[in-house]
Amino acid sequence: MSNSVLEQLDQPRVRYLHVDNVDVAVSHLERVLWPATAEHAAVTKRDLLKYFVRTADHLLRHLRDRPLTLNRFPTG
Repeated sequence: MSNSVLEQLDQPRVRYLHVDNVDVAVSHLERVLWPATAEHAAVTKRDLLKYFVRTADHLLRHLRDRPLTLNRFPTG
């Protein structure tokens, strides 16, 4: 699965990710979440999704049956 999703994320204008027979809408993948600093390049939504895909096998076993929250602040 992960290679397929990584290949999809490498497409420049992807709008949906096909994951386990489910289409997941994605938008603004080039949006910078963490700006560049002197030590690190900027991190985009696409970069974060790629990281999640690469680490999913390890992360999911620890996150199973635990509550997660997400606070969105789209304008800052």
